Amino acid sequence: MSDKSRVLLLSYHFPPSNAAGANRWDAFTRYAVAHGVEFDVLTAGTSSSWAKEHAAAPIRVFALPDGFSRSERAANSALGALKSLRSHRDVPQKSPAETVPATQDVPQQVFRRDQLRWLPLTTSSLRAGLRSWLKFTAHSPWADAAVRAAQRLRLSTQYRCVISSGPPFASHMAARRIAKDLGAPLILDFRDPWSAQNAVPWEIASPLWFSLSGHAERACIEAASLIVMNTERAAQAMRAIYPNERIETVPNGYSGTPAAPAHPPDTFSVLYAGAVYLDRDPRPLLAGLALAVNRAEVAPGALRLRFIGECDSYAGMPLADLASAHGLSEYVEIHPPVSRKELARYLQEAAMLVVLPQSATLAIPSKVYENLYQHAWVLALEPEDTATRSLLEQTGVDIVEPHDVERIARVFEERLRAYRNGVRPTPAVKDDRYRVEQQATRFLTLVQSVVPRAQA
Repeated sequence: MSDKSRVLLLSYHFPPSNAAGANRWDAFTRYAVAHGVEFDVLTAGTSSSWAKEHAAAPIRVFALPDGFSRSERAANSALGALKSLRSHRDVPQKSPAETVPATQDVPQQVFRRDQLRWLPLTTSSLRAGLRSWLKFTAHSPWADAAVRAAQRLRLSTQYRCVISSGPPFASHMAARRIAKDLGAPLILDFRDPWSAQNAVPWEIASPLWFSLSGHAERACIEAASLIVMNTERAAQAMRAIYPNERIETVPNGYSGTPAAPAHPPDTFSVLYAGAVYLDRDPRPLLAGLALAVNRAEVAPGALRLRFIGECDSYAGMPLADLASAHGLSEYVEIHPPVSRKELARYLQEAAMLVVLPQSATLAIPSKVYENLYQHAWVLALEPEDTATRSLLEQTGVDIVEPHDVERIARVFEERLRAYRNGVRPTPAVKDDRYRVEQQATRFLTLVQSVVPRAQA
């Protein structure tokens, strides 16, 4: 294959990483290779693959080490100087879970954009500003390394276009520099919104974050031939900001084979796989399950709720203590992250999969697509007017307002009753509409429609 068919991809996450971004581009590159496109991938890693630079491989991966810049060290020093000062935005120390019922507020974890102000300046706002700067510059060393790597590669390789995937959004900033240097079309793949975020975590709850990201984003957008967003809602938000740019939608989709069902006949198994952090509040789920258990008189061995992933605590409160406070210690299991093979075993047993809410209304967690293809009922705790809810409303799964404990309990009772009567769940989606192959086809078609015009 001619080097003119080779694409330069900047994706900080790429296999062997299991991050969502890595899975997306693992699937997309494999599909494109099957259709005659070759890739050089600049990604993050601890080992270099430069020895394979001239290997005749359709996908050549170059792992670039990350590091800390001088500005990051300066920011860390400044944060250290302020560390002893109290801040109402900080996550509190762990407190007894039994004092925090499902309806009680916890210290704010996520802040809406309209809540942030430049003035008055306080210790809290200064710390948030410093953290914003630190986050914004965190991957600058990797981005600089990617630019240097591209300069080396260009000596022996011509590229059809440059594609970058973010977050981290430093990949877009590096790709803009590289595309300009190569004279190649630039395509930006936004897996999450950048400046268009509707909310940010407490650590960077500062208008400085939106100022920095907005300036950098505009420079990247203006240099791009095509902008790809992960959800249609995110695309609509970006079109409102950049009405003269070509902005398309290509979701993540589901790759792989659904786990073959192996539902235990005497145990109703419920599974949440992912992370419990920020706004993904598990307390209403636990409260609803406790109601269902009591009303249906469910013995511990007849029902099991598993949390798998980064699920040790929520807002500083141990998840095990939260479960105990609701009388669910014998019903709830908490597991650390597991391999895909191990997760498949848990998915085989799961009669119900849970989707917890998030404040990022423009994004859809990758796990949502996977859940729709499993042999399990799906219970989504999702508010109105979000990208995730818009997707799920087309599938017929159980959608409940995040804090409607009574409705959560009724869904558990209804599904548990059906399971006891011998009914077994089937996938919510049985066609290929959300399969990653469909999304890869669309992405490749968009690239092919843009690159010839850009090079003409």
